[in-house]
Amino acid sequence: MSIYILHFEAGAEVARRIAAAVGGEVTPIPAGETAESFAIRWERAEGFVFVGALAIAVRSVAPLLEDKGKDPALVVVTEDGAIALPVIAGHAGGASDLARRCARALEDRGAQFVPTVASDRAGYTAPDLWAARRGYPILLRSSLVSVIRKLIDQGEINVWIDPVLDEYRIALPFPAGYILTTKKTEADLIVSPRQIQKLKGAKPQIVPKVLTAGVGCRKDIAEAEVERAIRAALVEHPKGPFLQEAVAELRTATAKANEPGLLATARAHGWPLVVLSDEEILAEDDGSKNFTPSAAQKHLGLPGVAEPCATSAGELLGPRAASDGVTVALSICKPRERGSLAVVGSGPGDARFITQEARDALGAADVVVGYRLYVDLLPPSWLRGRIVERYGMGEEEARVENAMGYAERGYHVALVCGGDPTLFGLGALALQTALAKAGAGEAIPIRIVPGITAAQAAGVIVGAPYANGLALLSLSDYLQPWPDVVRAMEGAEASGLTVALYNPVKRGLEDKLAEVRRIFAGRRAILVRDAGRAGEFAREVAVASLSEGEIDMRTLILFPSSKTREIERCAGGEMGKVWLEARGYNSENGGAKTPAGLGQFLVLGGTTEGRAAAESLLAAGCAVTVSVARETGLATVPEGAAALVGARDADGWTKLFAAIEEKPLGVVDASHPFAANATREIAEACRAANIPLCRFVRADVTPEGAVLAASPEEAAAKAIEATAPGETIFLALGVNMLEKILPPLREAERTIIARMLPTEESLKRATEAGLDPREIVALWGPGDEALNEALLREKNARAVITKASGREGGVEAKSAAAAALAIPLIVVERPQEPVGLERVETAEGLTAWCKTLGS
Repeated sequence: MSIYILHFEAGAEVARRIAAAVGGEVTPIPAGETAESFAIRWERAEGFVFVGALAIAVRSVAPLLEDKGKDPALVVVTEDGAIALPVIAGHAGGASDLARRCARALEDRGAQFVPTVASDRAGYTAPDLWAARRGYPILLRSSLVSVIRKLIDQGEINVWIDPVLDEYRIALPFPAGYILTTKKTEADLIVSPRQIQKLKGAKPQIVPKVLTAGVGCRKDIAEAEVERAIRAALVEHPKGPFLQEAVAELRTATAKANEPGLLATARAHGWPLVVLSDEEILAEDDGSKNFTPSAAQKHLGLPGVAEPCATSAGELLGPRAASDGVTVALSICKPRERGSLAVVGSGPGDARFITQEARDALGAADVVVGYRLYVDLLPPSWLRGRIVERYGMGEEEARVENAMGYAERGYHVALVCGGDPTLFGLGALALQTALAKAGAGEAIPIRIVPGITAAQAAGVIVGAPYANGLALLSLSDYLQPWPDVVRAMEGAEASGLTVALYNPVKRGLEDKLAEVRRIFAGRRAILVRDAGRAGEFAREVAVASLSEGEIDMRTLILFPSSKTREIERCAGGEMGKVWLEARGYNSENGGAKTPAGLGQFLVLGGTTEGRAAAESLLAAGCAVTVSVARETGLATVPEGAAALVGARDADGWTKLFAAIEEKPLGVVDASHPFAANATREIAEACRAANIPLCRFVRADVTPEGAVLAASPEEAAAKAIEATAPGETIFLALGVNMLEKILPPLREAERTIIARMLPTEESLKRATEAGLDPREIVALWGPGDEALNEALLREKNARAVITKASGREGGVEAKSAAAAALAIPLIVVERPQEPVGLERVETAEGLTAWCKTLGS
């Protein structure tokens, strides 16, 4: 039996990925032979994965379908690998689990398992799925429909377990919602290896494969005689009658391994035939089992065949039965269940911080074990259909032991830890426990699923306070001596890194905080409460005021490094503070290594003028540093100039000028004409540092016929006046003005197309401002008249809004294109620059200004 992965050429890569994960055979489909490709493999297939369209698969297999208990599984995976859909034999044939495996194999493509069976969608494990996973047959399968419906509607079903299983300590890993009852009449489902029901009023019965038949026979025994003897041993057994479906395997001695009748019987029922060596059989005769005297002692030198072979698998159910040259002994054995344990980091609380891997691990779990708070923070729908065990603080070892116990009984377990399980979590304890059990021969598959930490969530709230590293420490002394905690804090403080203190436990908290105040004196402290949860907030406090009245276990204490600076930003119309730690040249003092100087001239660049200014100064033999706000601006830094990357406010420039050994002769502000904030900040810093500054700016070219606007809002009003509802207004002014210009255009029901740079930051800011991706044209500019005209014509623009960015910004080309289409060009005028700022517009004028400084 095989799994076939059928695909067309477009799905070849996805098919190969699936085959590597599920062990299937990759099968390309010849043109026009889809139905034939299924048909010739149908009888020998365990399952199919069809990479392609659902409709094609359904049409191809429809004539082949017979019975859901016999049909092979069919899973359809889209050619892009995004969806895995079980279609046929979802439970009985294993299509649901096969689809899950396909989705896991393609998780880097964002693949989703999309169940259509009601119980799967509700999160419950239906009896037929539970049985199919273990290879257990189901009798009266047709009666399962009402049982599954009850499980979905009520969340539970009553299950009667045959007492013979309890007698022999056979514990089966039943899913959540399976309520055990001692009254067979109250049961919805029967689980038994025996024939215990009369036909009238019979209920669906799962038959666990818990029996092994040890078989001995005379030479050249016939298949019919072996068949008859095994049936009689099952039906006539004092603890029976047992069902043939309960037999997991046959076992015999090496001398009987090639008996045709025995081989044929095993083959007919699908029973594996396990052959024991003479040494293995002799090892069973330890004097405690009182095997029935056997002719094997005389002819084979063995204590027997049937009974020793049966006991090698489990506990003997009684003496052998002999019939027509065949001996059969039955033993009952624990099912070979293989559970697993995933130690899952659930993040700081909110579901948005839970990784996809963690979600998958929770989705695959039968049992969820964890600290009550973290379990209750999970969405309730993720826990539906699972056994859930909640624990309190201080019960960590019990949590791990219980999770391990479930895994040993065959359950797939998720041990939930808040944040990351390897950081103050149960990852180490779980691995240690698993290794100890593996040493005792009880290996349990275990994996650690990392999670987002509270410090990471706090960093999002605060800004970006640990760009150069982060020290994470716990204030709890429950699991480590307090002197060790103190030494760790002292080392973290000496490192100069941002420090986050977790777990301010109540015991001796005031004394602990006294040490914190001593060690981190002179630092700022930020208290972050409920990081990553509803109601999260952060506030800055003085270290000296840290007290147990405002700190609890839901509080993270953050100490920003000396390189972290506070910046005011506008968010949602309100000013707020963020803490940012600069990295490298972005540091407020020029980086970890303070530069000796910035050269003779510092140029604020990232523009055409910035490159021209730097090239002019380099040609004159000057040492030049070019400052660009972002790494994308490095393309404008000419060879021979040093680069300084990072946006700075006035305070940042002032601190940088104070930190360097030698100040520049002068600063050239060649930033964009509309970068008013940058111009204002550098002017303020240069005044404070007494450094000469000039503004090198492109000429303001206003095209003939352009409509001028003093602000983005005025430009929007003029564009609305020139167009009708539904008509397209083309925005060619970047992203900085979008938040002001979009609302009135949308309110006036105008269609919007906006052109911008194809950078990640530009596109992100555009979407954050409210643009749909379909409203964006992303390309490098500025572009000539032909390009602009083609764009405006293709988008059916009825008006254009741009800004007075000068000839270099392409305003003349946009004007010519608008004129060719006879549509208005509205130009937003440049912002006012600081009063008294010296200004030059040519390279010659800049060189002349610089010479006056050096003379």
